[in-house]
Amino acid sequence: MPRGSRRAVRHRHKYILNTTPSSARSNALWSGAASVAGPAAQLLAAPYLIRTLGKEAYSVLLLVNSVISMSGLTTFGLSDATIKFVAEFAAEGRKDAIIGLLRTTLFLYLVLGAITAVGLSLASHFLATWLFNVGPDLIEPAALAIRIGACAFAVRLAYSVGGALCRGLRRYDLESRTGVATSLGVPGLSCLLVYQGYGFTAVILANLAVVTVTTCVLGVLGSRVLGTSRWLIPACGWEDVKRLLSYGMFSWLQMLEYVLCSQADRFIISARLGAEAVAPYAIIVQVTQLASGVVAQAFSYLFPTATEYHVKQRWADLNRLFLSGMLLTSIASLAIAALLFVYGQTVLFLWMGNSLGDYDRNLMLVLASSAALMGTTITPFYLLNGAGFVRLNTVFTMSSM
Repeated sequence: MPRGSRRAVRHRHKYILNTTPSSARSNALWSGAASVAGPAAQLLAAPYLIRTLGKEAYSVLLLVNSVISMSGLTTFGLSDATIKFVAEFAAEGRKDAIIGLLRTTLFLYLVLGAITAVGLSLASHFLATWLFNVGPDLIEPAALAIRIGACAFAVRLAYSVGGALCRGLRRYDLESRTGVATSLGVPGLSCLLVYQGYGFTAVILANLAVVTVTTCVLGVLGSRVLGTSRWLIPACGWEDVKRLLSYGMFSWLQMLEYVLCSQADRFIISARLGAEAVAPYAIIVQVTQLASGVVAQAFSYLFPTATEYHVKQRWADLNRLFLSGMLLTSIASLAIAALLFVYGQTVLFLWMGNSLGDYDRNLMLVLASSAALMGTTITPFYLLNGAGFVRLNTVFTMSSM
């Protein structure tokens, strides 16, 4: 066999090996680890940051992160759409289609990220003054933090393209490694900077630095998976644009419900009670959201798996996936919520002490119960989206808002 032919065979063989999905158990473990690492590291760092920065400054940090999270609404659900079609093309063995889709997503994200970053930068002073409701001495630092956070948001969009590639091919181990590194690196570097005497603006800058590094790493890992780095070159394929937007707009409506329910309450509290009241409320909410968030992330592999089974018309496997998913997610959510319901208040007090001040302890009980109920919706949500019933799923999601 000629040398060029042998090289081509080795290249194809490498591609097949690298895109072999990891097992369901491995996917669940890696996704769960990535989802736990972020909130856990942030919660562990919270007592030190509150004592060092002060409750109001820490609340501003939380509000800046909420602004960045709500900026995700400008992406029109492209991430979920990319995961869906990468999984679909992989099931059909269409490598070139995957590469073209990723290049289009990257192009759209660069445009949307730039527009969003400029918009947030122009509105930063207004947001810090009227939405955050902070003291005069924190307005300018908060505005600067928003501008830095806007840059971090644009970088995160590029990161999410590599994440969508790994998720669509069910290589959660690769994406989760960089996710865990980001989740641990940001709080760790933040505490180090605060210890050196820097303020919350430096914390946002640390977020930008860590995300930039992990985005580059994920780009390298994604190139190894595909056997090429062509997907890192932005391009606009109009067929892919139409494909992404036709699915992504409904995914965007689902994201709208999640963002409004998980972030908008912080701004209501800040506007009515002042920025200082945000910290205790946000920390309690973050603790209880672990109950449903960890389980949801651990079983996110159901989404691309359902897409593959639907494309290949493996109805029996799809039915088993639904039944086993419902059983496992419901049990896991109930177990975690029960632990929070019984021990959540005690653990929170022992861990945070009096740094949170007075807060309504019944909030922990109410939100833990809500998390248990939310666990029953995880499997239907992923399977409906994965099987292409995104419109029906959007109706359910918007009805719950």
